[in-house]
Amino acid sequence: MSVQPVRINSGDQKHAVLNGVALAAHRSGRQVLALPATSAAIEFASSYRYSHRTESAADGIGKLHHKQFRLEPGALVIVDDADHLTAEQLTWLIRNAGTTNTQLLLAVSQNAAGGQSRYLVDALADNLPWSTGRDNATGGSLSAMSRVAAHLNDRDHLSTTERTAAALLACRDERVESYRELAAPLKFRSHARASAERDAGLSL
Repeated sequence: MSVQPVRINSGDQKHAVLNGVALAAHRSGRQVLALPATSAAIEFASSYRYSHRTESAADGIGKLHHKQFRLEPGALVIVDDADHLTAEQLTWLIRNAGTTNTQLLLAVSQNAAGGQSRYLVDALADNLPWSTGRDNATGGSLSAMSRVAAHLNDRDHLSTTERTAAALLACRDERVESYRELAAPLKFRSHARASAERDAGLSL
């Protein structure tokens, strides 16, 4: 739960969401690092400051990778226009969040042209049970898994490959439901606690 993708509209909504999340982190005594992934996101971060430190995504990832600066456990990394990262950069940030016990917010502007990794961030947003979206006009998931599930549900006779796919999807659904049942009391307890935990994954 250290990784949180969020799909928002650029402009006032983006400012409200990023500023609100950053303020919550500030008030909990957490570091906030902004890694904007486009020139527009860099300009936005300069105009609407929401972090203690701002680095371009490429520079920031390099400095984190080479230990030029370190993040404290529970620190928040916000990547605006995260779909413009490369697949390798996105994967590295996700793994780094897990190994360093930090939080990673991947923000994507729904009303802007998608970047090279939009499909990867969409996959996270559509399939992580705790992901957040704003102004989803369809009101539902558009993930490849959802489209495959809908396709298989409409079929009367399935091939061997299709039956295998259906079984894998059913297994995934069971695991997601089990996760939600386990996470619900943890979320409740995290809101009830007054003191901060070392494991900050739930606070997003």
